[in-house]
Amino acid sequence: MKEIKQISQIQEKEYKFIIEGKTVFFTLTVDSEDVFHNADGNIDCPLETVLRKNNFTLNELSTWGIVNIRLVRLLDERELIINQIESTLLLELVNSSMNVEN
Repeated sequence: MKEIKQISQIQEKEYKFIIEGKTVFFTLTVDSEDVFHNADGNIDCPLETVLRKNNFTLNELSTWGIVNIRLVRLLDERELIINQIESTLLLELVNSSMNVEN
């Protein structure tokens, strides 16, 4: 059975990360100051920053069997997918962060 958690702040946010795993489903709100346009002109937000602000780490994500992570924009009560991170890319991120820590 999936464990569903909602982590949010009182005021409504325009962006959020949806983190879906084999046994967990998280929604993390994103502070507006963490959203920017990258060099390609696309909307972006560093996952590590949002995780840290919600007291999580990339290493924890690897233990939850993450299937995918989506950055979405809330627009007229709809969720518009801005970016999606597949599990294979997530594993690469976790491995590279572990190499930096060592």
